Amino acid sequence: MVRVTGTLEIKIGYIRVKPNVPFIGSLSGVSVYEINDGLIDIQLAPTPNDRVYLVDYALSPDAAFLPTENWIVPDYDCELDEVRGLVVYKQNLQLQLDNNQLRLNNNQLQLQTEQLTLNNNQLQLDNNQLRLNNNQLQLQTEQLTLNNNQLQLDNNQLQLKIESLKLENSDLKQQIERLALHNPDASEKNTLNSSSINILKRFL
Repeated sequence: MVRVTGTLEIKIGYIRVKPNVPFIGSLSGVSVYEINDGLIDIQLAPTPNDRVYLVDYALSPDAAFLPTENWIVPDYDCELDEVRGLVVYKQNLQLQLDNNQLRLNNNQLQLQTEQLTLNNNQLQLDNNQLRLNNNQLQLQTEQLTLNNNQLQLDNNQLQLKIESLKLENSDLKQQIERLALHNPDASEKNTLNSSSINILKRFL
């Protein structure tokens, strides 16, 4: 026999138990147990897998038997709530709450994952933009370098032209001086050549 103990909302009255189908160790009829201040302390035979106890509550032991609960009694001493199925109900309720919490946590994790993906995409876009800006700066630097090289080349060509003009002017000066030496009696020519030489000297 298994001891079943617990409390009921009903403070006084009787609890009546009957197997739905008689089995070894059970009574075929209705067993009556008195409720004292809501306390229950009874002994029942464990129910086989395909059997249950039909249970009702009444103020009188002789009232009509109208079962309102089905009890499944395990093969060990237990609490009243367990045989009434309330423990299973509470476990199922807790399991449902746990499942709801898991779904909520999963949804939050999914949202966080999506947010991280968005952040990663934004970082990727920012990185691409930085690379583009860097490439543009590099192109601008290369263009400035080309421009500077071109200016240097132009300056070198200008220096060459200046040096060439200096050489030409030097040759011209020498020719004028030679002409002046070969024509010492030509005063007008000397005067003209002297003036030309002085003018050329100012440019040389």
